[in-house]
Amino acid sequence: MATTNFYSGDASLVHVSGAMRAIPGLSLKALATAPSKAVYPKFALSRNGKYLIQVQRQTVQAWNMETAQPISRAIDLAESEHPISGCISENGKRALVYARGAAEMYDLTSGKRMHSPFKTGSSITSATFSPDGRYVAIHGGTLAQAWEVETGRAVFASVKQRGRLRYADFSPDSRMLVVCATNDGLEKHAAQIWFPGTGKQLTNRLDHGDGILMAGFSPDSQWLVTASEDFYATVWEAATGKPMPPSIRHEHQALFANYSRNGRWIVTASANAQVRLWDAASRKPLTPPLTLPTRELSSVRFVEGDNAVFITSEDGRAWLWRLSTERRTVEELRWFCELVCGGGDFETRRFNIASPARLKEGWEKFRKENPEDFRASPAEIWAWHQHEMEQARANGQTNAVEFHRNILNPAGGRIEGNWRAGW
Repeated sequence: MATTNFYSGDASLVHVSGAMRAIPGLSLKALATAPSKAVYPKFALSRNGKYLIQVQRQTVQAWNMETAQPISRAIDLAESEHPISGCISENGKRALVYARGAAEMYDLTSGKRMHSPFKTGSSITSATFSPDGRYVAIHGGTLAQAWEVETGRAVFASVKQRGRLRYADFSPDSRMLVVCATNDGLEKHAAQIWFPGTGKQLTNRLDHGDGILMAGFSPDSQWLVTASEDFYATVWEAATGKPMPPSIRHEHQALFANYSRNGRWIVTASANAQVRLWDAASRKPLTPPLTLPTRELSSVRFVEGDNAVFITSEDGRAWLWRLSTERRTVEELRWFCELVCGGGDFETRRFNIASPARLKEGWEKFRKENPEDFRASPAEIWAWHQHEMEQARANGQTNAVEFHRNILNPAGGRIEGNWRAGW
């Protein structure tokens, strides 16, 4: 039996071999054993991670990811030609099921097909609904198409590229659709932005020096970041297609690029299994690279309100990279550095010690606002007294040795609680 893993949008739930399970440490509720025990089912999540669609042989069914309960009956696809997979809208009411050269839209409430199948003439690789549920897009091979969900009307002529289409997705405001092209050679390829509402495309192409593997919109749909085989991730003004330098340089091909929900950060992953966080405005690194034990990554995205990055691999493994953010302002950090290091110039190595009044003011301020930064742990206190006792013994200072020994409490080797409170 094949093992199929799928993760919910908040990374708290995982679907493994036909059973919905909670990921330890990420979810507060354990889910009931759910959908299927059959071989080779295909799964897809809604964009918001709330619903799961399962396409299995000649049936399709949708599930609520939080309750592990079905939201539709098993719909018979007997008239469909060997369905491959599908996608589900954010509200859980519509599902698109696609085969090699056609796609069908279903009303999950009634279980009925809504209109005639969408004919593509080529194999379909992936499909996605717009966030507002008005449009659905598919891509596969060198072709991309989009339709209105309720009417089945094509919103623009088929998009054809010389390179293989790798990725397509809608902007958060549903006004734009980006299509990314790549191939196996070194020919220059680009991403193209379309406007479903008007059926027109942006005049400017988003050019890279090699194929584009992924693109991600900012939460306000104003910016777009692309990840390319030319080792760069580039930010563009979505409405005009104008590049916004500098680009982010990687050591290997850039595989993934996504904005955080607050729009302040970008996370990227490269082919050397490194994931890194960047400032969205300056494109400067905010963290060292996180190196993973596999290069076969399948997704990289922010979760837990941008407090963590969730990473999955093709073999079903997953990692949660928890992010800690600095609470203090730049001015407070400058003052803190002055308190600890003194003022001066690091290049000339000339430093000035702050005045006693300035030191006292800074010490009281930061100790009050950030007590955890000015409190030693029992282990640290114990290690310090141990070190001082050994130094005193080496120097023949008997009284000092006795002082530190009494504090260390040789019987238990622990610091009493009142000592911790006093430091």
